[in-house]
Order: sequence, then C-alpha cells, then structure tokens
Amino acid sequence: MKIFTEEDRVALSEEEKRKGIEAAYLRRLQAMRWLAEERNIDEVSLLSGYSQSSLRRLRLQYERNGIEGLRSHYVGSNNRKLSYEKEAEILAKLSDGAAIGQYVRGIELLKQFMQLSGGIGYQIDAFYRLLHRHGWRKLMPRGQHPKKANDEAIEASKKLT
Repeated sequence: MKIFTEEDRVALSEEEKRKGIEAAYLRRLQAMRWLAEERNIDEVSLLSGYSQSSLRRLRLQYERNGIEGLRSHYVGSNNRKLSYEKEAEILAKLSDGAAIGQYVRGIELLKQFMQLSGGIGYQIDAFYRLLHRHGWRKLMPRGQHPKKANDEAIEASKKLT
C-alpha cells in the first residue's frame, strides 16, 4: 500500500479548493485528504459517510490513477437504441399533430414512434423517459374522474342539500 507523500496532500488540497466541482467528487477528495493526513480509517468512514471497503477501493483508485481516479466513475449503461439526434428527428415528425392541438395518447404515440424508427421496440416507461429527455410534458390530461356521477345525480344531490 502506497504511503501518501506531501505532494499528494498538496494536490488533494488544491483540487478541493477548485470552484464548481461536483459534490460527490468533492466528498471523495475530502476522504482521500483525510486518509493522506493519516487519520484512522474508522474516523474517515464516520466523517465521509463511506464504508471502509469503499474507502479502500477509493484509495486503490487513487494509487493507480492519481486524482483522475477519483473523478466520476459512474459506469451506468446507455442502452438507448437510437442516438439523441435521431430521437429528436422522429419526435419532430410526431409533434406536427401536437402543434395543431391534437392530443395523442401515450400508447398511440409509442406505436407511431416505433413505426417511424423502423420497428425498434421500447417499453412504455423507457419511452416516457425518452419524451422527458426531449422536453415533452404530460401527454394528455384526464377529462374527468372515471367514477364521476352523471349530471342528473349531481343535480338531485344539490336539491337535497
């Protein structure tokens, strides 16, 4: 295990002082600085909120790659079936109906989108995320409550009170 040098401590402190850095990255930097100050791993775990195993993993990343190893290490997937530009192009074709005030239900819009995209399948929740990603809002407001009483029942109720 590498021992932190004075250069490491200075580099971590300087990077911490930089403006506009992401909060999670700052938290990783602080945890490494505390470890560089030779604080106990239990203490650093309490201060930073990281588990001891996470601190060991962060330290290993720092030892292998330096400060760059502490930057965002999000590995998430990008399972988008189309590029952002292609999605925008297809949605632009679909938005013609919305421009004239036509409401389209989610499933119908999804079917149209799949036809225009060449049959690429989407789950409905992924499709709603796609719409949100492109700034679309609520698809269609509900006209009235499904269990709303008919007009005669409403009028009869008004006469009773």
